[in-house]
Amino acid sequence: MSELANAWAAPVVDSSSALIAICGSRAANTDESLIDASVRALSVLLMRRRCVVNHGPVGVGIEVMTYLADHFRPPSLTGVTGIFGRPNVIRNADLILVVGGAQGTLDEANLALASGKVVVPFPASGGTASQVYQAQRRDPALHDWASAEEFATLGVMTSAEDYARFVEHLLNRERSHD
Repeated sequence: MSELANAWAAPVVDSSSALIAICGSRAANTDESLIDASVRALSVLLMRRRCVVNHGPVGVGIEVMTYLADHFRPPSLTGVTGIFGRPNVIRNADLILVVGGAQGTLDEANLALASGKVVVPFPASGGTASQVYQAQRRDPALHDWASAEEFATLGVMTSAEDYARFVEHLLNRERSHD
């Protein structure tokens, strides 16, 4: 854990850091235990990667940031601000992560898809994430950021840790293209 805490103490994130939007919520037809596990796994990923994160004022994104602050206490994390307005959450994001979710998350995901953004749902978490994955499955143009094998793997993934590793793989690939 101390290695992760020390990693956060590095200088301020530079402009080449990935911007991630974390969208989702606990809603009907979502898996609470997978959402809990996703909050933990994404927090660890953020400690390692030091990404810039956008999220709304409620939901999984703010839960991730709160978990990170409470459990890792990164010294340079002095505040977290929720962003209002769905277009504002996804506008500049390199990756839009979708965990669980209801109508508001679906609105964010649809805006992101319509804008040609990389939307990475965790379908096993249920709710909007599952709906987004099914829409992407029906229209391969909505997941042209992933190979057929990667996309199929995402669809059968049941572990939040595997989902976080998948996101990290995408971040590594994104970084190597810069």
